[in-house]
Amino acid sequence: MKPKINYKLAFIAITLFASFLCSTAIAQPVIKVPPACEVVVAGSGFGTVLGFGGVVGSGGVITMPDQYPGDIFNYIPNGTTVTSWGMQGDLSQVTSNLPPMPPVQSAGAVLSEKIQSYNENLRMPAELAGGPLGFMNGRSKGRINVGYFSPGCGGAGISFDVYKTYNGSTGGSGSAYLPGIIGPACWEPGKTYTYSVDQIASDNLPDAIGLDEYYWTIVDATSLTVAVGMDYYSADRSSYTFTTPASFAPYTLPFTMTVCYGRANPWDGHVSSIHTSCVNLTITSVPANPVFSTPFPACVSTGVTSFLENYTPEAGCTYTWTCSNSSWTLNPGPGTLLITTMDDNPGVLTLTISGPCLPATYTETINRSFDPTVTSISGPTCVLPGSTNTYTLVSGSSVLDNVTCWNLPPGWTFTPANGDASIINVTVPPTTLPGAYPLTGFSCACPGGVINLIINIQPSAPTGITGPACVVRNGGPAVGYSCIPVLGVSTYGWIFPSGWGPCVGCSGTTPSITPGGTSPGTDFIAVVALGTGGCNSAPSLPFAVDYEPVTPASITVGCFSFGVTGNTTITVGSIPPAAFFGTYTVTSVPGGLISGPIFVDGSGVITMPTTSTASGAYTLFITHVTTSCGSSTTVSVPVTVAGNGVVLTPSCNPAPTGADLFIVSGGPGLATFTWTINGVLVPNILPFIALTTGIPAPGPICVYDTWGGCTTVACQAPCTHGYRLIQGTDGAGNVQKDFASQVTVYPNPNPGTFIVKLPAAFAGVSMHMIDATGKDIGEYTLQGGENNIPDKGFVPGIYYLVLTSDDNVAALKIEILKQ
Repeated sequence: MKPKINYKLAFIAITLFASFLCSTAIAQPVIKVPPACEVVVAGSGFGTVLGFGGVVGSGGVITMPDQYPGDIFNYIPNGTTVTSWGMQGDLSQVTSNLPPMPPVQSAGAVLSEKIQSYNENLRMPAELAGGPLGFMNGRSKGRINVGYFSPGCGGAGISFDVYKTYNGSTGGSGSAYLPGIIGPACWEPGKTYTYSVDQIASDNLPDAIGLDEYYWTIVDATSLTVAVGMDYYSADRSSYTFTTPASFAPYTLPFTMTVCYGRANPWDGHVSSIHTSCVNLTITSVPANPVFSTPFPACVSTGVTSFLENYTPEAGCTYTWTCSNSSWTLNPGPGTLLITTMDDNPGVLTLTISGPCLPATYTETINRSFDPTVTSISGPTCVLPGSTNTYTLVSGSSVLDNVTCWNLPPGWTFTPANGDASIINVTVPPTTLPGAYPLTGFSCACPGGVINLIINIQPSAPTGITGPACVVRNGGPAVGYSCIPVLGVSTYGWIFPSGWGPCVGCSGTTPSITPGGTSPGTDFIAVVALGTGGCNSAPSLPFAVDYEPVTPASITVGCFSFGVTGNTTITVGSIPPAAFFGTYTVTSVPGGLISGPIFVDGSGVITMPTTSTASGAYTLFITHVTTSCGSSTTVSVPVTVAGNGVVLTPSCNPAPTGADLFIVSGGPGLATFTWTINGVLVPNILPFIALTTGIPAPGPICVYDTWGGCTTVACQAPCTHGYRLIQGTDGAGNVQKDFASQVTVYPNPNPGTFIVKLPAAFAGVSMHMIDATGKDIGEYTLQGGENNIPDKGFVPGIYYLVLTSDDNVAALKIEILKQ
């Protein structure tokens, strides 16, 4: 097999080069074509046949008979030397097994070449040897490329196209055979049809030299051209699509469709306009619907038992009438239909028209009157697939005039619950998809006044929720969840914990949302399939979600009770804006500090009971725990249990009689006080207590200083001489003793200087001035009468004056105010 040369690219390059250098230097060569070929576009050649003669130059076009066995193309050099002959498409040079090659010119150039109208390189040997029938393939367009050398200018080339002329018609054989038209031979008005012919295609389509074309026409029996709509062709016009007229009037059947093969049959612009290679297809039409003298009535009144219709039949057609209502009697005649014995139920009339083409079917529905009092349908509008539900046609009258008919969605069934079917039990198929379905009730007599009810099918609950079960709460990244789609549902409603959001894609099966919320424990996610008309599914099974523990932003430990059992608070500061959630555990090293279970409120405050004997240095380990997400990093906090600096200082009266004073100091200023002697609670709320003789007091004397929820105990043994009597206080802090009623302090309140007045009988009375924190800020000896107490820089506030004289004790409260 000869090597294939890309003559097209070579020719283009050579031609451009030659045109630039030699366009005026010498004449270009031309090709003399055989007598069976015809020059229809001369190109750079010249001649007399069709105005061009039998010579063609570069860019020209000639025609060649289909299956041409080959003849000589002569090269007219015009001073050039031919260097090559090349064929594209369905052309080839006659090889050595055919008539001999003509002699060659000098330098190996061929002055002439015998060329045949098929591609020998792609023919099988049996085809080449098989005579005309062997040449039935590869009958399309070709191209001849001739390279030449011009002295002084170098190499160049010419190229011209070859189109085939065909003979014969459908039904022929051998060289006369042409493919027939493929498509239906029967038309209906207003329908779209496609027709095609087998392409006479090149065996060398990759040469990209183009395809031949096809020419279509449609005429009726009178040669009137049939006007079709929306007609269009394939690229090479081998396929034709169009829409038939809505009515075949005024055309006369049959129609003739013709396709002519080949652009060269005749060439565009040829002096003759008659195509010579064509095939035909005869087309008829289905019978037309009859035209009635009066239109069929849409609804025949109740009580009418017969009516007559007239129409004009089409010649050559047979008309057959049938009716769906077996009670009606049909009496057809030539162009007439008489209906008798009609009951009050509707009937469907069917006319089958048989003709030379496909049969046509024409139907008319005859309806009867309907009770106008029917207004609505009652029954459930949200139901499950596979369920059976009752629906009632609601009428203003007690009895319907006619039997009720129903239109149900495909596959739905019903059974009448009473004789006129105004009450029915409707069964929905189990496979019914969610959506809105119409239920239509109407009188079987005349469906013009239909009553509709939309029934919504409830979707099944979504399943298969997947996604993270442990999330970062408030400020964490958005997380995605998904569920298995419910068949027939496109919209979903996700139920997320309060405070979650915003949500992206919450109407689909794969939403993304930022976790939030304020609940103290596990939350749940669910999803609902949203049906039509608010008929939604039940929620899916809940999907539990917990929150990742967080390392506290801060730990604030409250005070510890010292010497007594008490509660200490630990405030956990969460990382904003995370809410307090989950639980906390608290342990201590060494142990023995915590005396029972801790309590955690919803704001992050941990209440921890401590033992009465705990004192010293401890390390608290505070761990955040959630239900299913593990625990965060444990935070350790060192603490020391050593009281709050409370000191109980005794002031013992050395005399066997008189008063002993125990004063609290060192504690916080806003503390409250509780006193016990020998473990017995005594009524005193002041930061001091005075004891006098009378009964034994073995001790100890203890004050419970309480501040901020913590209590510190400070104790002292009683003074070692004699017995003491406990003096109580009233609600104002005044000692309940007659001696107190004999002491006067004024002014009260005062600016810092005040007078203490005693009865004249008193002398050597001891007075301690104590501030609100229990600090003894001054001791005075008072005499009977007025005792002036000067301002020693007292700060504004509450003070207590404790006076003792022998076995008399008085405690008074004063207030110092300064401008």
